[in-house]
Amino acid sequence: MKKISDNAITEGVIWKEMLRYFFPLLFGTFFQQLYNTVDAVIVGRFVGSTALAAVGGSSSMIVNLFVGFFTGLASGATVIIAQYFGAKRHEDVTKAVHNAVAVALAGGAIFMVLGINVVYLSCKVR
Repeated sequence: MKKISDNAITEGVIWKEMLRYFFPLLFGTFFQQLYNTVDAVIVGRFVGSTALAAVGGSSSMIVNLFVGFFTGLASGATVIIAQYFGAKRHEDVTKAVHNAVAVALAGGAIFMVLGINVVYLSCKVR
């Protein structure tokens, strides 16, 4: 019987473990794109072409840019964490995880403030 602390990713056939890591990323990106597509279809059909331009145009591309950027940052962080884990440098693993979480929270807060200000300025009635 395996202990709870065993990590099967570092043992066994590497390509199977890589696929177990790859498919959640693939499905996450796929469903993000599917959400954007369905959103554009529904808005275009029921609201109109002006609303579709707001949802399916450049704003969708900007959202995908940010999602891709942060997915890349998260993937890069997992590479560093995996290297430390493989080298059995558990203190460095802890530091890397905490840094990744701090960067994610700081990036989210920065983009939240920027987004609120952009929406406020663009919706301001003159």
